[in-house]
Order: sequence, then structure tokens, then C-alpha cells
Amino acid sequence: MRFASRENTVLGQPEVGGTPPGAGAIQRLTRLLGRGRALEAVLTAADFDADLAERYGWINRLAMH
Repeated sequence: MRFASRENTVLGQPEVGGTPPGAGAIQRLTRLLGRGRALEAVLTAADFDADLAERYGWINRLAMH
């Protein structure tokens, strides 16, 4: 299960410089987000806030303080 705080969470894939994410991260991210969204995360190195991560399926639920 994956939980994140709405106030403090920033998710992303910073490996845009040419080094692909290791340890099967691309395969796992593809299973979680789908191919298009996983490519968006890996190729753009954009930051994803908790709200967008929840909509994309990157996290299960938002935790609020």
C-alpha cells in the first residue's frame, strides 16, 4: 500500500539525464500508472503532487494532517 501526505508529497523520476531507473522501476511504474503516464514520469522528470499521484494510481490514498 502506498500513502502520501497532501501537504508534503512530491513524487517523480529524476533519471531524465540518460540513466534509466534501476531495479525494475520502469516495469513497476508501468504496472501502476499505465504506459503513457509512466513514460510521462520517466521522460519529463516532472514533479507530481499527491493529488495527481492519487489520480494516476501512483499512491492508494492521501493522508491529511
